Amino acid sequence: MSVHLFAQNNINNVDSTIYKNVTITFKTGFVLKGTILFQNDSTITFFANNYKQPTKISKSKIEKIVYPPIFDKIEPISLTERIKKKEKLDFTTTGLATNLSANQGYYKNNFIFVNSGGYAFTNNISINGGLELVNIFEGKPNFFIAPRIKFNLLPNIALGAGYYFVKLSYSGDFNFGNLSVIYSDITLGSQKNYISFGYGVNTNPNRMTIFSTHLYSKIYEKLGFSTQYWFLGDRLQKDLFIATLNIATLSHQYDFGFIGANYNLFGLYPILIPYFGYTYKFNP
Repeated sequence: MSVHLFAQNNINNVDSTIYKNVTITFKTGFVLKGTILFQNDSTITFFANNYKQPTKISKSKIEKIVYPPIFDKIEPISLTERIKKKEKLDFTTTGLATNLSANQGYYKNNFIFVNSGGYAFTNNISINGGLELVNIFEGKPNFFIAPRIKFNLLPNIALGAGYYFVKLSYSGDFNFGNLSVIYSDITLGSQKNYISFGYGVNTNPNRMTIFSTHLYSKIYEKLGFSTQYWFLGDRLQKDLFIATLNIATLSHQYDFGFIGANYNLFGLYPILIPYFGYTYKFNP
């Protein structure tokens, strides 16, 4: 949410009463709870519970506003209360069934040349995709596209399924050609601590099963720890492992760690190299 100052013009039926414990439902289905600091016929200045600053919201984007049962004598919130409301809202785009909600999107960069992103049309349907820039100049573009669905069965259980089309071809042994993978996954836990398991099958003639797992844990405020593992099973077992520290704020995430693979994946020798990434989340 963008940051705005308290300065307002006293026009258009101004209501400067402070309403606490208000629930705002947007036309997109997104819901915020917090405090109305100021409003007129066209806008509301709203201080959401999990955000650091108030924001000005156009009433044209709002489906409904639910006020508390009694709000005629609400005292202004104190500076101490506002400081307490500065809770961090974390996110991770590397999870499986926990990633995006309606109208959220992200841009992600790894190793400078690997770019990807995603967008959720609803709370259940999203699409992800990306490409690697270096080999475009060599006439060997590498990219992927992945539509997916997810459902939250219970507060701590989510199911997902989708399709991956991957064009991945380099010189040497690291040449998969085209992958056409149908997969499903399950996530257990909360947004702060969860584990995901995924299973997929490559439907191309070179049939291959793919197993993945992802563990995420919030360590302290903005800091989290993430591990990801992929097992690609065909005539030669291929393993890929990523471990990172994640520094996350409302819209930004920085990943620092390492990536490792066995010798069957990249050639004759196993590898262990530094890993870094940056993610920007739209409409968090």
